[in-house]
Amino acid sequence: DLNRKALADLAVHDPDAFAQIVEHVRG
Repeated sequence: DLNRKALADLAVHDPDAFAQIVEHVRG
């Protein structure tokens, strides 16, 4: 899954941005 890989890469390279996305997705 391309999206999941992109998120995994983001989690590694930019944890803060990843956390913001996770919070946004969870609502």
